[in-house]
Amino acid sequence: MGRFRVINIILIALVLCAVSAQCAETFDATKVNPPRDLFYGTIGFGGAEKLSMGLGLVYIHGKHMYTFGYTANDDIHLFSSNYEEEECVHFMYGRCYRMKYGLFSLSAGLGLVTGTVRQENATSYIDKYTDFGPNLGLPIQAQAIWRPTPVIGLGAKLFGNINSKNSYGGMHICLIIGKIWD
Repeated sequence: MGRFRVINIILIALVLCAVSAQCAETFDATKVNPPRDLFYGTIGFGGAEKLSMGLGLVYIHGKHMYTFGYTANDDIHLFSSNYEEEECVHFMYGRCYRMKYGLFSLSAGLGLVTGTVRQENATSYIDKYTDFGPNLGLPIQAQAIWRPTPVIGLGAKLFGNINSKNSYGGMHICLIIGKIWD
């Protein structure tokens, strides 16, 4: 885990917090955030340094957002058998700001991260596998969802996970299905 990667994830988290605070001041919560319960599922694909896939179940009560999710990252090298992969199961709490045609949220929580690092050894032809985990991680995410209908939405999610073995971050483009709006 590089020092540069951890600093980048922390800086992204601070920027997301600042954006969230600005959104909270900009929107009138009594008009935009009706106190109705919402429940939906998400599936997202994307990445940054690695290819990534994420699944999530989200429950929103008023402005409170609870997320149970799974993220898998795979580092693929086309001309080498070296790779890294991580998986994280996480629970997050966040705040949600609903707008006329979508919502914005910022959340953080706890997760269990596992993974494997494979390093090719050209001299002995014996590959070295290093498994790590489960480690406690700090997942963070910000997402923006546009809802063309009350039950289907499209979104973009910035995410990261700070942990002791292999921190990571990235972006997903998401499909959202469920009760997104009344």
